[in-house]
Parts: sequence; C-alpha cells; structure tokens
Amino acid sequence: MQQDLWDAANDRLWAATPSRTNPIPGTSRGVPGYPDKLRIYMIGASPFWQVRCYFRDRMHTRSLRTTDVRRALRGAQAFYEELTARYAAAPVHQGRPIPRLGPLFRDAAEMLIESERARVQRGAFSAASLSLLEGQLRTQLLPRFGELPLAEVHFERIEALVKDLSAQSFASMTIHHYLIALRKVFKCAVSRGMLKALPSMPAVSISISPRGGFSLSEYRRLVREARLLSRLARPAPKRREPANGTFAKAEAVHAQLPLLIRFMANSFVRPHDIKLVQHKHVEIVRGKSTYLRLTLPETKRKTTPVVTMPAAVGTYLRLRARAEKLGRAGPDDYVFLPELPDRRSAMWLIDTQFARTLDRAGLRLNHLGQRRTLYSLRHTAIMFRLLYGKGIDLLTLARNARTSVAMIEKFYASNLTAEMNVGLLQSRRPRAA
Repeated sequence: MQQDLWDAANDRLWAATPSRTNPIPGTSRGVPGYPDKLRIYMIGASPFWQVRCYFRDRMHTRSLRTTDVRRALRGAQAFYEELTARYAAAPVHQGRPIPRLGPLFRDAAEMLIESERARVQRGAFSAASLSLLEGQLRTQLLPRFGELPLAEVHFERIEALVKDLSAQSFASMTIHHYLIALRKVFKCAVSRGMLKALPSMPAVSISISPRGGFSLSEYRRLVREARLLSRLARPAPKRREPANGTFAKAEAVHAQLPLLIRFMANSFVRPHDIKLVQHKHVEIVRGKSTYLRLTLPETKRKTTPVVTMPAAVGTYLRLRARAEKLGRAGPDDYVFLPELPDRRSAMWLIDTQFARTLDRAGLRLNHLGQRRTLYSLRHTAIMFRLLYGKGIDLLTLARNARTSVAMIEKFYASNLTAEMNVGLLQSRRPRAA
C-alpha cells in the first residue's frame, strides 16, 4: 500500500516535469519476490524497459535492452543479484561496505548508445556507424572496463589496452578507432556529470597502408580465372548456416563472379555497396555517353549518384537477364545473389570465392607485398581512371567515387609512379600557328 502511494506521488511529479528520460507515468512496476526499491519502467527516450534500484546510498539504473516485460523482469532480477554481489565484494570499514568510486564505465557506455540511437532516429548519425560503435564496445572495451568505475579507467589502463591490441596484430588505424570510441564514452560521462574531466589518452601513430590494386594484365588474368571457376562450379567450403537458415550454393557465386569483378572494376563501388545494390538503384542512361547511374544507399555520409564506365552497362544487362530467368529482377531484388535474403551470408560467399580466385591466379599479393581483397577492385577502378583517363581531375573522380581528393592521394594513388603515365608526362602542347 505504501509503495502504491509512493508510485502515485511520483507519477504526478513526472507528469508535472516531463522529460524523455523520466519514467512514463503508470509504467513502473515491482519485481515479484524482490524488494520494492527494485523497479522496472519505460521512458520516452527508448523503446526498451529500464530498471532502477536505490542501493547503498545511490540510485542505480540500466537499460534492459528488451521490449518484452517477462524478459525485463528476469533482467531486473539479474541486475539486483549483480548489485548485491558487487557490494558484497567491496571493502568494509566499521562493518559497512565502502561504496565504489562513482558510476561504472558500463553505465556511461549504455548512455552513449542510447544517445547515439536517438541521433540515428533524427538522421544525424548513420545506423552503420552505430553498429560499429556497439561492436567496438562489446568486443574490447566493455569486457575490459565495463565493471570499473569511470574514475579508475586512467591512462595506464588505456595504455595497457593499446599494448594488448598491438600484440593481437590490430592495425594502428583500428586501434585509433577503438580510442575514438573510448573517448566518446568519456565525453558522454563528462556531459552528464558522471566524470569531472577526460583522462589522458595515449598517442597512436597511424601508418598508412595503401590497398593493392591490379595492373591491366593482372586484371585480365583475374577475369579469366573467374570464368574458369564459373565453369567448374566447385562446392563452397562448409560453414555453419545462419540463424534464419538461409544459405546458397556456390554455383550461384561462381556464375556471377566474373560479372561481379567486371562490375566493380567499372563502377568505383565499395564491397559494402555490392551486397546492398538493388535493381531500383540502377538506371541505364543512353545518349552522348552511355553509363549506369547508381543511386546507392548512403555511404560514409555520401549520397551523390555514381556514374559508371560504359563497360558496366553490358555487365549489368547480363546480370539482369539472369535475374529475369530466376524471376528475381524486381525493383527490390538484389543485383548480386538475389536468392539470399541474408546479405551477410551473401557477402561471405562472395569474399570466399574471390579469395579462391586470387589464390588460383597467384594474385593474392602485389609486387609490394600488399594483400589484395575485394576492395582492391575499387582501388583498380580509380587507378585505371588516373592512368588511362584523358584529362580527368581528382575532384571529379573523388566525388564520383564518394570519397575525397585527400583519400585518393593517400590510399588509391600512393602506388602511382611517373613511369606509369610516361606518355602524359612527356606530352607537348601543339605549337601556335
């Protein structure tokens, strides 16, 4: 009875002071078999159930990451058991547990995710970037720092993280991205008063690793090898099926592999675009110039259409003809592996067969020892324009490839030598009459 009166009073208070982070009136409920101070509730800023518990002189809260009330109740039970276990292991002074030094790193990380999820809904942050951030937190940062108070995640601990990632052969750019995610958590904590100041961060020197592309003769050899594999139609290596049970035979990958290679080398697209491109994203333009206009989903905050080379038109028409025979040429059908709704599995099959083609053709490494991947076809498309394009400027090329001039100079054109364009280097303007 007393708890019901308390909840009713708080409902009136929340109604008088509305906020997206305050509990929605009428949603607060207790957990059967546990103290009344353990409550689950809903807030306007999230579709998930939240839990709170006033424990050891402060309020503890957490998102339960579920919309199901039964799962929320089980999560609240686990939350309470975790609280009691945490304080049971805390040091004791004069018979009373000494509270931890402030909120945990995990609390700030959860607040950051909720904030970034709201930005995605507003269109200010991409869903792909949010997924990457969640992966960085889940794989490396939360297992290491999650149960530590924010004040205890200091320079020495962060430096130990960098050393461990380096020992695991993580690239310097990848380590740098983990530090960016870590800094975002700290900034979120400072903005909410959970931390007074950002801790010092170790410096990581970023080494540029250009992607290895293909020369013209190597590209032709790669396409020939892909055609041979398409005729052999060997089975794919065994792999556990995805959770939804979707899978595809390797024959479909083999049949499309030569066309996929030609399409990427003539369209400047990223591998990420390949698994997402649908027929509604492709428009054939015929006129003074013939090309495909690719209106692809947003990539790295770039939404401009991509213009392809003429060779991509014939490649797409062959892909479309095959799709029509399968009854999968609708606007929402995927251009590559349309029979696979699970696009992660589709990408895995494409990567696997492309790697096999590289190995069979002896093209896994370039002359500088750089490892080639599917991304090398994008590198090749840009390099071919720099080598064989007549008077093309970097700005036009960069905008069409959805990148920047700086990125082309750093990564894509880093292996370009004067000898490769000796004809243009030695060219002469015609003399005036």
